[in-house]
Amino acid sequence: GDGPLRVTLVDEDGLSNCYHVRAELPLQELLQMHCGKEPSSLILRHSGRRLDPGITIRNAGLKDLDVLDLEANYRKMYTECRTKAEEDSRHLRQQLELTHRDIQVQQGRLAHFERQIKLHSRCAKSNEQQAREYQARLKRLTSEVAALQKMSVAQQRTQKLLDRSAENLRMRLEEVGRPVSRGKDASWMQNLMTAAKGEIHTLATQLERATDKV
Repeated sequence: GDGPLRVTLVDEDGLSNCYHVRAELPLQELLQMHCGKEPSSLILRHSGRRLDPGITIRNAGLKDLDVLDLEANYRKMYTECRTKAEEDSRHLRQQLELTHRDIQVQQGRLAHFERQIKLHSRCAKSNEQQAREYQARLKRLTSEVAALQKMSVAQQRTQKLLDRSAENLRMRLEEVGRPVSRGKDASWMQNLMTAAKGEIHTLATQLERATDKV
């Protein structure tokens, strides 16, 4: 009749399932209903006769309550497994090559960073050495400046004493009729010393005469 047919599928483990299906249903769809996916490696037999999964139940000559046996197509399974293994192996090799290249890139970066760290370390040591040298030079210069400042203060004091003594000498010479004009340069000091020597000579001569008279 045109009603649904009851078809039972039995696998190699003896497990069976009965399906109510239309006669126009392709056997491939019946296998999908049974397996839940595309059964590429299964063989369908009816009373030992291998059925083409591409035809319908009606064209396969099946009737109500027929029993179909499911067999594993081991050759097909082996081919599919080998193909899958080759694909997985090829994919794994690609991943390994990518990982290897990535490791090489990372190693190159690490080597670059290590070189940079060594360079910075050498620069830091050089900078520390320069800083110590600058510090020592600064200390020496500071000490020299302090010494010069002390010498300058002492020289200023000496200059003041010298000026005061020269002024006193000039006044004494002026009192005895030997005026020396005070100038801004050092030549007036020489004139002052010449006048003083002349006065000393005069005084020494007068003293000698006075001594002779006595």
